Amino acid sequence: MELYGLTHQGLKRDHNEDRYLIREIGPDAALLVVADGMGGHQGGELAAQMVVDAFSGVALDKLQTEAGLSTCLVQANQAIFERASRAPDLKGMGSTAIVVVIRSTTAYWASVGDSRLYHVQAGSLTQISTDQTLVQYMVQEHHITAEEAMSHPLRHVLNQCIGCAECSPETGRMELSPGDTLLLSSDGLHDEVRREELTETFQSFPDLKTAMAALLDKALGHGGRDNITIVAGRV
Repeated sequence: MELYGLTHQGLKRDHNEDRYLIREIGPDAALLVVADGMGGHQGGELAAQMVVDAFSGVALDKLQTEAGLSTCLVQANQAIFERASRAPDLKGMGSTAIVVVIRSTTAYWASVGDSRLYHVQAGSLTQISTDQTLVQYMVQEHHITAEEAMSHPLRHVLNQCIGCAECSPETGRMELSPGDTLLLSSDGLHDEVRREELTETFQSFPDLKTAMAALLDKALGHGGRDNITIVAGRV
């Protein structure tokens, strides 16, 4: 299994509130996490780090199902909410989270917010997770188009986050084929780089590290308006 991750504060932010975790948990198993914090310099960084920390020491047997990943996110949600309630300067802090466990050729995942999971197979890229945002709801209800959602002024308004009073993670399970790649990203990547460009990058650069570096360059080249975090696992 090939694993790789990178993060960049972007060109417009003076600090990075994204965090990620790559944890090998066996010869054919790995845990991947991307968290995008919100709530200001102190709160956003702390919330994202608390999400990552929640998965750092969890036993593998608790992460082998969608329910296990969801439970861990709900526990992180409660911990962040309680921490913010005790400190006025942390009020409103929270984080998105996309979490994946790959075991051989099976992947389990859970998501809260608008960080994303993509599946790359034979040069084709598919978005697996669904953004838990106001504009995604508007797209689903046919109030706006997917194209309009990309530049909508409310596109960053989340319906759920880790650190809200309650959260209901989206979960799933999928089977992978040799050579498949799972790509996790914060919105600093997918707000800047369209799906067609993501696909073209993986088609042009079969080497995983080269493709990831190219994606970062594209996000920065398109403005780099937010923190950018990309994590990938290839079976």
